[in-house]
Amino acid sequence: MKIQGLLQKVELFRGLTEEELTQIANICKEERFQEGEVFAKEGEMGDTFCVIKDGLMKVEINQMPDLQPHVIVHLGTGQLIGEMSLVDRGVRSATVRAIQTPTDILVIHHDEFHDLCEKNNRIGYVVMRNMAADLSFKLRHRSLSEQGR
Repeated sequence: MKIQGLLQKVELFRGLTEEELTQIANICKEERFQEGEVFAKEGEMGDTFCVIKDGLMKVEINQMPDLQPHVIVHLGTGQLIGEMSLVDRGVRSATVRAIQTPTDILVIHHDEFHDLCEKNNRIGYVVMRNMAADLSFKLRHRSLSEQGR
């Protein structure tokens, strides 16, 4: 699958033009992971995010050091990992590892994305608007779920 075609299906990039998607594709670096390999480790600083091109990854958190990690979700083609690093380069909130061999991802570095947004402010606006809408949905859903308890 062409990178632009995959990016076009990613909710974070909804509303971008073909040219803008091409600009994002140009800063993507392809990486391959084998089953068990870690893309992001809980507690470490994050300066990249990725789109899963092909394969499967799991997101897990370590609630207690002596216990097995708790799997939060499995992610596949077109899904994002580490998008919060676009905003703050903060610590990773979970560990993400490949659970299928091979798993191919498109990695975008924080600095390269911000440089692109400086050159084309519309890309930054659209991506941050989409990120804010997703966060709003998640917070609203969480609040409604807590009220129903």
